[in-house]
Amino acid sequence: MKKQNTNNRLFKRIAAISASALLIGSLAGATLASAGEDKHISFLTLADEEKEEASYQSLPDIIDGVMSSVVTITTKSVQEVENYYYGIFGYGGYAPREEQEVTGGGSGFILGSNEEELLIATNAHVVEEANSITVGFVDGSAYEGVVKGYNTNQDVAVVAVRLDDIEDDTLREISFVKIGSSDELRVGEQVLVIGNALGYGESATTGIVSAKNRQINNASGIITSGTEDGVNLIQTDAAINPGNSGGPLVNMNGEVVGIAAAKTAGTYVEGMGYAIAIDGVRDTIERLMNQKTRTRLADDEHGVIGITVFEVSEQESRKYRIPMGAYIDSISEGGAAEKAGLPEGGVIVEFDGREVGSVSQLLDYLTYYAPGEEVEVVVQVLKNNTYEKESYTLVLGEQQKSDKEDKEDSEFGSAKDDEFFEGIDEITDEDGESETEEEEKDTRSREEIFRDWQEGIFGRR
Repeated sequence: MKKQNTNNRLFKRIAAISASALLIGSLAGATLASAGEDKHISFLTLADEEKEEASYQSLPDIIDGVMSSVVTITTKSVQEVENYYYGIFGYGGYAPREEQEVTGGGSGFILGSNEEELLIATNAHVVEEANSITVGFVDGSAYEGVVKGYNTNQDVAVVAVRLDDIEDDTLREISFVKIGSSDELRVGEQVLVIGNALGYGESATTGIVSAKNRQINNASGIITSGTEDGVNLIQTDAAINPGNSGGPLVNMNGEVVGIAAAKTAGTYVEGMGYAIAIDGVRDTIERLMNQKTRTRLADDEHGVIGITVFEVSEQESRKYRIPMGAYIDSISEGGAAEKAGLPEGGVIVEFDGREVGSVSQLLDYLTYYAPGEEVEVVVQVLKNNTYEKESYTLVLGEQQKSDKEDKEDSEFGSAKDDEFFEGIDEITDEDGESETEEEEKDTRSREEIFRDWQEGIFGRR
């Protein structure tokens, strides 16, 4: 009953919030922030005096206190899959690809709210390709959510649910998390993982902090989670299973110190789970919380940049010293890119404050922006043997009729990806040497490498 009274007071404050202030943060460390018309929300660690007053609680008490802040996230997305039956019974075993709706799931935790939305943290890999998102709360209710923003390099995302959509009974049952400090964790300290394991609903597992400052990568066969930006991971033997992704790692004060993200699985592996250290992504989450909430537009309704792009993957970036992102091969006459002065040969690495690590990511961002919207694009441009960041402000254009009829050949697509990768393979393998051997003996300047790359890929200097 005491917890319910706390929630009543909390959401009465949400309902009474004024136009000049926004509420966000932990129950014990909430903060009001406003700067005139420039409203900004943030979340804080508990104050030192509050931490000193915190006393050890039993595991059931901690779970009861945190569970009301944890949500389940169910997603639906469309993926291309092979037609299995055609592959068996069709001619020559050829299996054409077709679109199929796929359901996924994960977890999240409630950070706080602004004037209109409840804000929830989760993993980027849980929601980044979702066409629809359903957020389930502790009382069994579920509501539509939208992605407010995500960062794939750090594998964090913020999902928003409109407060007006949530029933009063649900508001009385849910609460905000308390945010702790991952830097202050000690190896051997007991922790909890709470989330939607295997999609069965919210459950809890317990273990200890096995290690701090871990980084994992695909080369070892483990799911990558935010290591490109140097985000530290907490290793724990608390069970992290499919569906736990995005859920909180909690210390014995009931504070969130990490975000469950990955595990190592194998016949000879046991008890190696990983959570993103909360202190390493605090600034990113705060930025995502303050982004404008957008809804996905239809394929023929979103804006375009007016460029043809190629993928620069991590492998190509390492071999040819080209930044990862979307390489601008050509610019359409009269399009948004030409008007803004974007350079051919540059690599788009940011779009409206969001990092661009691939062509598909750039295309996904575009589906949330309408023609006529003004956005800032950051491009890495080769100058004096080094890449430098340059910012451009452009007004997104409207799709032409040919764009709508044939998306693969559209001016904002990546129709030449296969040609790009074939060219890369030819350059890489022509001497029959390994990637490591090539890198060790390659003493050319960036300009020379870039010219050779262009000649091999595009047949030009």
